[in-house]
Amino acid sequence: MSHNEKKAVAYIRVSTNGQVGDSVSLDVQATSIKDWALKANVQLLDIYEDTGVSGTATRQRPALQKALKLSCEEKAVFVVHSLSRVSRSVEEIQQITDMLKEAGADIVSLSD
Repeated sequence: MSHNEKKAVAYIRVSTNGQVGDSVSLDVQATSIKDWALKANVQLLDIYEDTGVSGTATRQRPALQKALKLSCEEKAVFVVHSLSRVSRSVEEIQQITDMLKEAGADIVSLSD
């Protein structure tokens, strides 16, 4: 990997078992992120997932916290299928965006 190659850390989530088979299933989210990384020539470091967890209480989602931490440490793009997978709160999204920018990282939502 060259020093100039962009890196990304992905986060996927479903809040209910009903979403497992629908258009926001974990597989659909992961596939769209992998396709994006390939087309954008971005090295996907990891995909973190929370299953059966509500869009509220972001601090109580271990995979989200790990993904954000790695994005900040690596100055990597934090990529999600949709911002709703991170939070339903505009304030929380803004706080997360600010934290990533402060660390030299960025955020990309593929469907928003």
